[in-house]
Amino acid sequence: MGLQEAKLLQLPTACNLINANISDCPKLLNLAPNSPDMGIFTNSTNCNLVKANINDCSTLLEEKERVDQIYQDLSSFKDQAIQQEKLVSVIKSKFEETLGQTHLYEDKIAKLEKTLKLNIEDLEGANKEMKMLQVIIQQKENALSLVVARESGEKKQVESLSTYVWRLLKSLKSLKLKGKLNQ
Repeated sequence: MGLQEAKLLQLPTACNLINANISDCPKLLNLAPNSPDMGIFTNSTNCNLVKANINDCSTLLEEKERVDQIYQDLSSFKDQAIQQEKLVSVIKSKFEETLGQTHLYEDKIAKLEKTLKLNIEDLEGANKEMKMLQVIIQQKENALSLVVARESGEKKQVESLSTYVWRLLKSLKSLKLKGKLNQ
């Protein structure tokens, strides 16, 4: 590669040539007017080569800008993906925490159901005992009623017998008095 070609390759960077004029390039490259490199800009073939190089560079710069934009977009997508991964991680940890709490609640519910079942069994047993006690109480009340009725009947018999004995004694006294009076 010759000196002229090397200068041509430096030209787009040195000149910022997206919209630059070819006649401005020697100044931008700090070339002396009598420099042998000035031939690049005075020779029509070289001038066409410089123009082509400038056009290629402009295209490359546009492509670079497009690639830079794509890179920025990719960086943005990457940042979004990282944020979404963090969000997924947070949601996952909350889900796991909630799942753990659900298991604790399930265990508590199982214990409560077991306790409830035992309490129901105790209550059923107490109901059976209460029914048996009610039957026994009813039997005792019936027996007491019979005893009271029997006592009432016996009391009436005793009262009757007492009245009869009293009359008998009265009659006997009256007979004794009559017998004493008759004597």
